[in-house]
Amino acid sequence: MEAGDNRPPITIPPSGNAKHSLLDSYAFVPAVALKTTAVAVPECSVSEVTSCLDEAITQERRWIEDALPHLETKLTCGDAIA
Repeated sequence: MEAGDNRPPITIPPSGNAKHSLLDSYAFVPAVALKTTAVAVPECSVSEVTSCLDEAITQERRWIEDALPHLETKLTCGDAIA
């Protein structure tokens, strides 16, 4: 199948007394363990996130200030609010 091709619908057998189960390769997950007890977590500064958020809020406010005058007039399909 190619991208964009219609695919047939997925059908599930009718419910009844039959039980559906996964194959063992899907149903059983082997246990795992770490071979080390050392954990390295990088330090992070909250101020970095705040500065990015401030810039995003500023850009959004600029967009709103530019868009509001366009909404007072009738828009056509060729108009763009940028």
